[in-house]
Amino acid sequence: MDKNQLYQQNCNNLAQTLIAKNTDYGSSFDKTFELFGIIAPLIRISDKYNRLVSLAQKADNQRMVENETFEDTLLDLAGYCILTLTAIQNNKKDPNNIQLYSNS
Repeated sequence: MDKNQLYQQNCNNLAQTLIAKNTDYGSSFDKTFELFGIIAPLIRISDKYNRLVSLAQKADNQRMVENETFEDTLLDLAGYCILTLTAIQNNKKDPNNIQLYSNS
């Protein structure tokens, strides 16, 4: 499989996962974004970044959670970025002028 096919496969898998989780979780990301504003997804993105750093610094046999892979965490991070972009677009907010906190 070439790189372009891998790009497409990863994007398709991510989209399917986001749709499934959004259905299962009742649009919880959107509700949290609406309540707390841009800071909420930035915290989750930061969590995923910190997890990547931690995973990168440990050998596989040093990890306590055996099924948590670097690749899964990268997909989680990409997912939160896509969810955030979609929330901004869906709420018709100007990404260059987004509020740090909600208006409520």
